[in-house]
Amino acid sequence: MKYKDSFKEFENARNLRITGKVTNSIEILKKLVEKHPGFYLAHFNLGLAYDKSNKYKLAELHYKKASQIESDGDLPVRDPSIHNTYGYLLLRQRKYDEAKEEYLATLKLYPGHPKALNGLQCAIEALTE
Repeated sequence: MKYKDSFKEFENARNLRITGKVTNSIEILKKLVEKHPGFYLAHFNLGLAYDKSNKYKLAELHYKKASQIESDGDLPVRDPSIHNTYGYLLLRQRKYDEAKEEYLATLKLYPGHPKALNGLQCAIEALTE
């Protein structure tokens, strides 16, 4: 695994985020993305932590980075949740064109993804109003 030396730190940060210790999680994840700029899971989890802290611009920055890295990567298994979560943030920010693109990326990886289908419909309806 490419980030084997940092995966234990990543899991710790992820668990801290999940258990509500978001500030601690952010500090660890910031160091991880600095050390490994291509570690899309660290960017994604940092986005989740910032999102939970209502720091939406920072969340968007890291979701976008995770989405780009995940899309450009040579991973054997792709991750639609990254695109779907980013799409949801964009939808909440009324960035409907961008949200639509992330939902389409989700559906390309997971056709029929229920949350992506719903989000895509919301984005399209908002664009046509």
